[in-house]
Amino acid sequence: MIQKHFKTAQRILGTTLKKVNPCVGRFLAEMKTDFENKLSPQVTTALMDWFHKFVKCLNACPTWYTLSAKGLVHYEVCDGNYYHQWRNRGYKTILEILMREFPDPRKKLPISQKILLNKIVSKIITDKSDGVTVICSDGTKYSARYVLVTLPLGVLKEIHNSLFEPQLPSHKVNAINGLGFGTVNKILIKFPFQWWQRDEKGVSIVWSEKDRDNVLREFPSTMLQSRKSWLESVMGFYPIDSHTNILLVWLVGSSLEEIEKLSDDKIIAGLMFVLKYFIGSRYPDLPNPISVICSKWYSDPYTRGSYSYRSLISDDMNVFASDLAEPIHLNNKSLLMFAGEATSSHQYSTVHGAISSGFREADRIINVCKTEPKSKL
Repeated sequence: MIQKHFKTAQRILGTTLKKVNPCVGRFLAEMKTDFENKLSPQVTTALMDWFHKFVKCLNACPTWYTLSAKGLVHYEVCDGNYYHQWRNRGYKTILEILMREFPDPRKKLPISQKILLNKIVSKIITDKSDGVTVICSDGTKYSARYVLVTLPLGVLKEIHNSLFEPQLPSHKVNAINGLGFGTVNKILIKFPFQWWQRDEKGVSIVWSEKDRDNVLREFPSTMLQSRKSWLESVMGFYPIDSHTNILLVWLVGSSLEEIEKLSDDKIIAGLMFVLKYFIGSRYPDLPNPISVICSKWYSDPYTRGSYSYRSLISDDMNVFASDLAEPIHLNNKSLLMFAGEATSSHQYSTVHGAISSGFREADRIINVCKTEPKSKL
């Protein structure tokens, strides 16, 4: 629920910020003096550092100095209960609902047999005649009247020059290059039993300068190229309601590309060091984890990051999600459509934003089919 309230606060903050300062970080840094009048400089710095991590977690930006205040105004909070979860079913449940397989499998739509998996698209050719040809890395070709591209923005940034033939028009390339896309990672640590109190909501890590120096001195192998410990990217450890012996760790910031290259053993060793360092006096008998799962969204060639945000570059280039969502036309016909969270003007960075963009483009294709003459494809 805190994410929902904070997103609302971000939007209100953005409304104020856009009048005085386009950069979220610069404005909040200037507010630091006000806090220091009420708290000590050391405490203020530590709390601002954690708040900075929280902003990076919500927006997938490397730093709040790249985050656009105007972009926060565009975001709209989704209605609904933020505590709903796919308890013991997995995230695939949302797909089962969309295909009407859940809750009654007998009402499932005949879609599965039309979905081709393990097909890597290597080329999308917009034909001068009337359609689109999709070529896969295994040599197979598919012809279509329309193509809906749902690639993550991170992938589009990396391969748009080689993927589309002819290359995308300049206004579309500007949108791809100008919109921000960053990485936030999760780590799930499974313990042999729940060692924390049942009513605990988690441990948020607040670093002081002394803590940073101690970590580098006591655990020097965690140092990155930036000369900082990767453990500083840890936002906190939080219980999961449906799995009583698992803690969720959030990793944020600009060092995640380097952190994703670490082995699971190094990840476990580092995280256990953090737990023992900060709460070892309260829990002197911390058990060793029995397994760990680490997301690696940047390293994954099919994502190249987690989700989009509105950056200062977006402001400078005057690009918006609507520019990314705009179809590609040929001979006054819409042939290439685009969907995904980054194309959502008001709910970017979210799953519901991605889903709503899919409905938006499905409606677009239906309307195009009603107005354009039928093709042989």
